[in-house]
Amino acid sequence: MAEPPTCPPPETPAPRAPMQAFEKQGKGDKVKDLHGLLHDLSVREAMGLSRADNARIDAWVPPVIRGNVQ
Repeated sequence: MAEPPTCPPPETPAPRAPMQAFEKQGKGDKVKDLHGLLHDLSVREAMGLSRADNARIDAWVPPVIRGNVQ
């Protein structure tokens, strides 16, 4: 008798702790953190983002925000 197919385990949701910490920050701190995420590759590297994550961020950020508008 053949083995029944196994289903992969359901994906676990991302931990809420980083999001909760962000939610508790004041507006100035949020702006600083988001600016670093969108404009500073060393911040992304420190966060452990993959190349795919970086590509998604770069594709999402409009050229006006990136400063590439002429």
